Amino acid sequence: MLWISSLVLFSALLFTRHTVGNLSGGIDVAAADLDGDGDIDIVGAGRSANQLVWFEWRGPDNFVPHTVFNAHEVIGCWAGDLDRDGDCDLAAATDTYLVWFANNGAGGFTPDTVYRTVGCGWRVNAADVDRDGDLDLLFTDWTESDLFWFENDGSENFTPHLVDGNLNWAHEVWGLDLDEDGDCDLIGTDWLTGNIYWYENNGSQSFTKRLVGNTGASTYGCWDAFPYDIDGDGDPDIAGTNYNGNGSGNGYVRWFENNGSGGWTTHAVDEAYSGNAHGVCVADFNGDGFGDVIAAGYGTHVNGYEYPSWTMTSIDIVSTALAVYPYDIDRDGDMDFALSANTFYWYENTTPLYEGIAEIESAIPNEIFARFRGDILVVNLTIPEAISYSLEVYSSDGRKLETLERGVSSGGQVNREYRLSLSPGVYYLVLRAGELTRSVKILAN
Repeated sequence: MLWISSLVLFSALLFTRHTVGNLSGGIDVAAADLDGDGDIDIVGAGRSANQLVWFEWRGPDNFVPHTVFNAHEVIGCWAGDLDRDGDCDLAAATDTYLVWFANNGAGGFTPDTVYRTVGCGWRVNAADVDRDGDLDLLFTDWTESDLFWFENDGSENFTPHLVDGNLNWAHEVWGLDLDEDGDCDLIGTDWLTGNIYWYENNGSQSFTKRLVGNTGASTYGCWDAFPYDIDGDGDPDIAGTNYNGNGSGNGYVRWFENNGSGGWTTHAVDEAYSGNAHGVCVADFNGDGFGDVIAAGYGTHVNGYEYPSWTMTSIDIVSTALAVYPYDIDRDGDMDFALSANTFYWYENTTPLYEGIAEIESAIPNEIFARFRGDILVVNLTIPEAISYSLEVYSSDGRKLETLERGVSSGGQVNREYRLSLSPGVYYLVLRAGELTRSVKILAN
C-alpha cells in the first residue's frame, strides 16, 4: 500500500507579453526554427493582409518579417519538415489553394500547389497517415464541408483522399493515434453543429466517423480543437472551444477525456467565458506533468486554466485574438505560446514550476537520472518496492513519442540504455509508477 505525504504548490499561470509584428487579419500561427540558426521564429497567416509571413527572431522583442506568399485570404498555416531534408518547410491554406513551401535551409521558400479548392480552405496540418515514413497533409475546406488527407508519395507528390464531405463548415483537423492501435486516426470539427468528431483508421486508411462530443450548449460555433494527454494517463484527450457557447454571449471551453479506446467523456473547463472563445491550445505550462489550457477569443480575453481545478488566470486582452500555439519559444525549457491577431505576440512563461511531492514514503523513485551518450539514452532510477511502471518519451509540446518500457519492478535499481533517433531539442522522460507520475527534462544534441 502506498502512503504519501504531499505538499502540492499551485500558482497562477504567469506570462510576459512580447510583440512579434503586425499582420492584418492574423488568423493562424505556428512556431519553428525556419532559418536554422537555433532560434525559434514565428509563422503567421493574415486573412485580410492576404499574406503568409514568417517573423525572424532577432531577440525577444525584435522580429524581422519576411513575406513567403501573397494570395487572397491566407487562413491556415503549418510548419514542419515535409520533405525530410532536415529543415522546416511551410504549408498554407487559402480560400483558393493548399500550398506547401520547400525551405532552402536558410528561410527561403519555394511554393508548390497541392490542391485548388472548390470552396474556401481553412486549416492545414500534417501527419504520417499511412505510416510509410513521410508526412502527409491534412486539410479542411470550410464552405464545402470537406476534410481531406493528401497522400505523400515520398517525393512530395500528393494524392487527395476525401475523408468526410459532410463536416458542416469544417474547421480544425489533426492526425494522431487516438485509440492506441498503432495507426493514425483523424480529428475534425463541425462548426455548424458544434461537434468534434474522430475518424477511426482501420489500418488501411479507411476511416469510420465517430462523435467525440459537443463543444457548446447551442448548435453552432465550434471553432478550434487541440489534442493533448491532459490527464496524464497516456492517451490523447482533446480540448475544444465554442465561441457561441450557450447562445447568450458566453463562449465555452471544454475538454474531452479519452478512455484509451476511443470513448469520450465531456468535462467543462470554462462555461462562462466572457465573450467569444476561439483559439485553444494545451501544454504543461506549470511543470506538474498535466495539460493546462490556453484559450483566446476575438474581442475578449486570453485566459489560462490549470488542470485539474481549471483555476482561471486572465493573461491578456487582445481585441483581435484568434489562434494560440504552444512552443518553447525562448528555449529555456518551459512552454510559452504564440498568438495571432492584427498584431502577433508571443507570451514568455514566467510561471513558477510545480514543486511536486515534498515527501514520499513508499514506492516512488526518489532519483531519476537520464542523459544522452550519442544517440543512446542512459537511464538510472531507483524503485524501492515491487510495483508496475512504464517509461515514456514526450516532446516538449506534450506529444508521446515512444514507450520505452513497461513492466513490474521487483524493487531496487533500474539501469537501462535505449537507442533513440531524436532531433536536437528538449524532451521529457516520463516515469509512471503505480498511480504516480514523475518526469525529468532531457536534452538531445
